Amino acid sequence: MNKSVLLAAFLLSGALAACDRSATPVAANAPAATAAADTDAVKKLETDFFAAFKAKQLDIVKAAYAADAVMMLPDIAPFRGAAAIAGFYDAFAADTAGKFDANNEATVVGGDVAYSNGTYTVSYTNDKTKQVESGQGYYVIVYKKQSDGSWKIVQDVASPTPAA
Repeated sequence: MNKSVLLAAFLLSGALAACDRSATPVAANAPAATAAADTDAVKKLETDFFAAFKAKQLDIVKAAYAADAVMMLPDIAPFRGAAAIAGFYDAFAADTAGKFDANNEATVVGGDVAYSNGTYTVSYTNDKTKQVESGQGYYVIVYKKQSDGSWKIVQDVASPTPAA
């Protein structure tokens, strides 16, 4: 089996394990309209989130995360909590070379937890070299339904595309 598939499966299983399992899952016979509405809500959140990230609209980006969210990016320590994640986005928005785009490949909703995955491209100024760099990779985002019915990101994981 491909190492990236194994890594993605491992990351997803860890992200799902980190979600609060005390929430009551949607019963198997839950109305199809509720399941469809949840799927639509998660897809809209992701679409709005990526559009805001691309446009550097930080209020929308930061609001998408749960207070205890974790974001894991290549080659840096995880950002734990919405405040730490917000700091990353502040720095990215200040970078004149900062550009981001993503393409969703799948969104799966099951009860009060959902995930999406896809690919991304990014450009940024390397803090150490001060040179503009670009990259591409894969992402997995885990969402959790909140008590008010909204959805928030609880895990955000990016992995670079392997070198050829």
